[in-house]
Amino acid sequence: MRSKITLILEVGEKTIKACRVASRKRRRKIKAVDVFQFPHRISAQDINDVFLKITNKVKYEKVIVSFPRHFFLIRFLKLPSSNWSEVKKMLPLQISKGVIQPLEDVVYDYALADVKGGYSKVVLFLTQQKKIANLLDFIKQSKVAPSFITISSWGLYQWIRFISRFLKQKIKEPFVIVDVSDTSAEFLVVGKEGIIFSRAFPYLKEEELKEGINQSLKIFEKEFGGLAFGKVIFTGCRKEEIIKSIDWAQALFIGQLDNFYLDKTVRGKINASGLSFASVLGLVVGTEPAFDFSPQFLKEKRQHLKRRRRYVKVVALILEIILILGIFTGKYLFDRYAYLNFLNSKLQEVKIEVKELGAVVDKLKILDRELAKSVGFSEVIYDLVSAIPQNTQLSLVDFRDKGDFSIKGYAQNNSEVFAIKKSLSESELFEDVKIKYSSKVKGRKRAEVFEFYIEGRKRR
Repeated sequence: MRSKITLILEVGEKTIKACRVASRKRRRKIKAVDVFQFPHRISAQDINDVFLKITNKVKYEKVIVSFPRHFFLIRFLKLPSSNWSEVKKMLPLQISKGVIQPLEDVVYDYALADVKGGYSKVVLFLTQQKKIANLLDFIKQSKVAPSFITISSWGLYQWIRFISRFLKQKIKEPFVIVDVSDTSAEFLVVGKEGIIFSRAFPYLKEEELKEGINQSLKIFEKEFGGLAFGKVIFTGCRKEEIIKSIDWAQALFIGQLDNFYLDKTVRGKINASGLSFASVLGLVVGTEPAFDFSPQFLKEKRQHLKRRRRYVKVVALILEIILILGIFTGKYLFDRYAYLNFLNSKLQEVKIEVKELGAVVDKLKILDRELAKSVGFSEVIYDLVSAIPQNTQLSLVDFRDKGDFSIKGYAQNNSEVFAIKKSLSESELFEDVKIKYSSKVKGRKRAEVFEFYIEGRKRR
């Protein structure tokens, strides 16, 4: 079974993190990671160059693109219903009231954060399309249609869900995760239903990191009140000693690569990058993103490509059916050369998607040569196989240019060998059938069998 390749890209201001994942059934393995850094803000051309580089000679099934948390705004909506179906009906109007820009100029997605006292609190992430215009321009100019455009917070949530298995503690009470990268950090609060709160902030010094965490706690408590945290976990690319300097009694440091089986090259590249890969690793081991910020044109493009793939499969199936019919009906039911020309023309139409069908033409030409002989090839095979007793095994069947043939095999006794000769001689398709030799030998499990060799020719 061939592995399916998924490409994961996290596109930042000046950095692209790339990860190639091979999946087979439920097993996933990171095959390669790369970090691409630019001196300027990343453009659509930069994304295209990176994509061509990492997909060189690689056939991928799916592409997931993630953006860092600071690309998005977060809003909390409190709606008077605990029924999620009713809440979703209220959301479009509430979102339009809370967004200054026209809705067609933004991309957004939301999830349920909390239900209390007959009210639902919804967490809403949104960003202007122009903030991710580099990716959208790349998609418009290429044949690539990412399966999801998501947010690093979702990857980080999936990372902690994976890590919680090894902590032997389910996410019942909210977990706090602080993902510390080289010059920025993400503060995330998750519950058993998903993401409750998220905030990103830059820092250069330890004091700024501590201040950013304190500010995040204050904003969270203002929205949700004082909740008891099940775990407070720090991770990222910074050393444990720096994290421990933050005075948070219940805090626990877990390395971003802990409990991940990675080969030495992949692990070395991540450690050398000086960047946090926790959210990318979360997308590797997690479920499909709950947040998708794909604009309408991308959703339509996905549908178009889906229909196109379906068309290619249908055409391939039709060609396969025609091929099978051609094999079994022979030269008497169709014009062979016209059919070959028709098949070639159809293959040219779909050669990009079904290159493997090119071999069909060569196979059909071989079949055509066999069918062109005086006796139908399929009839010869049928009579030959019909002459072989049930317990007899063939090890060689050889047809030569002038119609001569020979068969070699093993029979249970000598009478079966003569029965084969008799059956072939009585067939209207063979003549001059002779037993060249039949001798007793030791077979499998040291049982005695008769090895035989028979020659003959097809009638003209």
